[in-house]
Amino acid sequence: MNTWRTRLALVTVLGMVSGAHAGCVFGSSYELAKKDAENAKLLYEGELRRSQDLAAANKRMKLQIEDLETGFRTAREKADRIEKEYREVRDDQL
Repeated sequence: MNTWRTRLALVTVLGMVSGAHAGCVFGSSYELAKKDAENAKLLYEGELRRSQDLAAANKRMKLQIEDLETGFRTAREKADRIEKEYREVRDDQL
């Protein structure tokens, strides 16, 4: 009963079973890789939004710093003028 046809049939059946099993493994690996890729995409999009938010906050802070520096220079110039006037008045009094 162990003819070449029987052996061929046995090899064919074993090949189909092992191929089907490998297909399941490859299928689950594909699904896992697909989920990993989706998670990576979501993380990337979140980091991109965070980066954009930080860039906008940085821009606002730079504008605020410029405004504060302008106000500081104005106040400093006013203080210098007041000090100069004070010295002139003091010198005239002496």
